[in-house]
Amino acid sequence: MAYVNVKRDFIKMEMSPEDTLFTGAKRGDVDMIVAARAAGMDVNAVDSLGNTPLHYAAAAGHSQAVVSLLATGALPDIQNQAGDTPLHKAAGRGHREVVDSLVSAGADLSIKNALGHTAADGAVDTVKDIFQAAAGAGQGVDFGALLGADDEEDDDQ
Repeated sequence: MAYVNVKRDFIKMEMSPEDTLFTGAKRGDVDMIVAARAAGMDVNAVDSLGNTPLHYAAAAGHSQAVVSLLATGALPDIQNQAGDTPLHKAAGRGHREVVDSLVSAGADLSIKNALGHTAADGAVDTVKDIFQAAAGAGQGVDFGALLGADDEEDDDQ
């Protein structure tokens, strides 16, 4: 097994590329992400829960790590075992910059998790406007439906 040398604060650690990638994503450490990618690690690798590095970076609100992962081919719509995408994770924790980056990268706003919730359904108030703007920009999303609003307008058809 190949290992990546990661030098941090006088400590040299020997980690597998996969450990380096996931640890870098969890910590928001772009250098670790770059080192893992240079060692050939798949940016869309999944752990035992089905989470990708992008899930962890998004959940923690590490916007630079999210941008780095997306720039190197991370897919924003991979669902974990609970059906959550990185967008579900970021929206539920109110990480504006991350939600904005994922939406800008083309994350599918209509994906539902195992509970039948979209990312907008679980979004905290501080990020809901991003979903509304995306819907208004023609990404084909009914923001009212995503937020659970009653849609009584087209009932007479």
